[in-house]
Amino acid sequence: MDFEFGFDAFPPRSVIVIAEELGGTHRPFAQNIAAAAMQRGEKVVYFTRKKRADVIALMDLYQIPHTENFKIFEGIRDRTLLPKECTGDLCILDDFAALYVGATLEEMREEMWDLVDRSRKNKGYLIILDSGILPHDVEQMIYALADGVVRLLTTAEGGKIKRFISIPKMNGIIPPEQYIPFTLNADGLLVDTRERHG
Repeated sequence: MDFEFGFDAFPPRSVIVIAEELGGTHRPFAQNIAAAAMQRGEKVVYFTRKKRADVIALMDLYQIPHTENFKIFEGIRDRTLLPKECTGDLCILDDFAALYVGATLEEMREEMWDLVDRSRKNKGYLIILDSGILPHDVEQMIYALADGVVRLLTTAEGGKIKRFISIPKMNGIIPPEQYIPFTLNADGLLVDTRERHG
């Protein structure tokens, strides 16, 4: 199946990585996926080192809706504080790289296998990853074992910032052959899905 972008287009019961190098768009991107899940009536659980008020403020800034189906576990600064079972239909792991600083390649392999196994029990996992923090081989292990990878890219062009979505892999879906442009401003995160030729 060809990939047609939408925040509700990601496969269920999967581990999806949302990765960005030193940027601020991967959280709103993941939160838009969470909002789509909430609109379907799913329960979303969000694990973060931040305060709940900060997460909600960011969502409000970009006009991302949230409901009573959105539960936030705040102040998680150590991976040992992550519960072994997530009670949500969609579980979001924020600050993933910071939680796993110092993890060996073998530890990351076991953690990813565990997440994939848990995702098959009728729930999805979103990993919000700041790329470039973990050692290269550890980061590559995350990408290799995830069901899908979404990379958010930023370039400068003519004095303006241009943002793109790259989807190198996604289970059950043929990845798009081109970058997908998007903008992030006070109107929210807007994805340009117009087909491009040439």
